[in-house]
Amino acid sequence: MDEIPARHHLAKFYKNILSQLEDYLYLPQINPSYYQIAAIVLSIGFLYTGGLWSKVILLTFILLLDWFDGATARKYQKTNYEGLLIDMTADRLSEAFIFIKEIISPLGRIFFFLFLLNLVLSFVSLKLNKIFILPLRFIFLIILWLEIYGLF
Repeated sequence: MDEIPARHHLAKFYKNILSQLEDYLYLPQINPSYYQIAAIVLSIGFLYTGGLWSKVILLTFILLLDWFDGATARKYQKTNYEGLLIDMTADRLSEAFIFIKEIISPLGRIFFFLFLLNLVLSFVSLKLNKIFILPLRFIFLIILWLEIYGLF
């Protein structure tokens, strides 16, 4: 099974927007996994952040690195099943570091439960050959922004 599973149709909306933006990005021809390694390191750093702004900035960089990983793989035709496995593993590790820190709050416990659900969905996605992953880090970033502006 070397074929990359298709994304769920709901993900295609934002993936189309991002793919259009990718045409304007300068992406060096490096191994896309380097971006994932950097994202995991920043996710570990998330364990030591305290302020909302620090969390927003760090999470924004983590998400950008995750996007650059896929964009680089697509640009230089390095997309393959092994890369998908590395990407999914790195994403789940990143979520684990981010949401284990937040587990002390009620919202953090919800996100940690959703992270566990995402872990199961990763295996189901691979089994069914269709990606069903929740964009938890992105949703969490939106919630952090809402907290900064007192809307959450």
